[in-house]
Amino acid sequence: LCDDTTYEECIRHRVCGSPVSDAALVSRCVRGTFVCLYNTRRRQLHGIFMATEDGGLDLCPDVWPRGDRKGSRFPAQVKFSIETRCSPLEREELNTVLTLQPCTHQFERELKREQVAALKKLFNRQKLDDDATLAELPPPAAGGPGDVEGNLGEGWPGGVPPYVPAQRILTVGEGNLSFSLALARMFEEGHGASARLLHATTLDSESQLLSLYGEGVRATLEALRRSGARLTQGVDARELERAREGSGACEVYDRIIWNFPHAMDEWQPDEYHKRLLHDFFQSAARLMAEDAELHISLINKQPVKWGMCSAAVDARMERIGSVRFVMSEYPGYQCSHERGRSCRTTGTFERAVRHCSRMFIFRKARADSRPQMIPEWDGGLRHSSMGGGARCDVDLYVPCG
Repeated sequence: LCDDTTYEECIRHRVCGSPVSDAALVSRCVRGTFVCLYNTRRRQLHGIFMATEDGGLDLCPDVWPRGDRKGSRFPAQVKFSIETRCSPLEREELNTVLTLQPCTHQFERELKREQVAALKKLFNRQKLDDDATLAELPPPAAGGPGDVEGNLGEGWPGGVPPYVPAQRILTVGEGNLSFSLALARMFEEGHGASARLLHATTLDSESQLLSLYGEGVRATLEALRRSGARLTQGVDARELERAREGSGACEVYDRIIWNFPHAMDEWQPDEYHKRLLHDFFQSAARLMAEDAELHISLINKQPVKWGMCSAAVDARMERIGSVRFVMSEYPGYQCSHERGRSCRTTGTFERAVRHCSRMFIFRKARADSRPQMIPEWDGGLRHSSMGGGARCDVDLYVPCG
């Protein structure tokens, strides 16, 4: 059993733990046993995991430490590996395989052979393939961080995003502005500095933001202003020069960040989104300092389907690496769904972000860089233009696997 916090810790350390009262149960978990993690808060089952050694007490005593006392708060432990990366199973799906205990209203902890087979069948329908997506992209250029593969749940090395107050940062297409606020708080709490070089932009006006996201966004706006961050509404992702308007605006930026873009209507075909990314890269290139980086987060097959690398090459950029996008690295960040039409529940898109999304890192192409051969798009839309605005918030869910 786990919650959001302990799930991330289990995945990071490859160990699951229980109170000492579960020692007998854990001792029956031998090497090769099928293991799952049930998130009691979200009512989701995660897998497919496999025990790498027999279960026991304090196999990893430094995980979930007791403080001044030795040992772990959850000493009955099982080390595991990830056999197959899959989206979690919802409780409704589990009801077809597992039985609720009448007293605890939880599922049984030990499974029969046929239940294991049924769960594996359900999990295998939801395999994640963001690693396969990476295989379809050109390799990252030399001199960058490369693709930080890690494992499920791991993002930036050390779990610390590489953003600092001295960087001129432009966040593009913010919705409820919680990502920009997370950066501002990171600067204040981690560096004791203001966010005066952080520039948060939205397509919507302030009145539209309040209408879409409620009064909560008013507090976010006020907190960002107190932090010293600059706020600009009405900035289209394809026309970022709008961000330069007004006194005190930066002419160029060290980091340009766009999380989970999509057009106003995500039912638009892939060609529409290809044009969107193409025009964004062109516009962003004109605002990037010499050693600047562009960070764009996408889900599942979007990088290939939407011609991400082709758009970058047309803008004379090169990919230098990628990391998994880990929401917990940005405390307070919330996926917003108000613009989405394909999210059937509020947790659907967040699940996609948590389990099959990556942040891709680009820079201006070096003079000695070899051109990247991009098979998925021939650049034929480079002279196209679109009317209307581009919604640029975390609203699009592309089914995983």
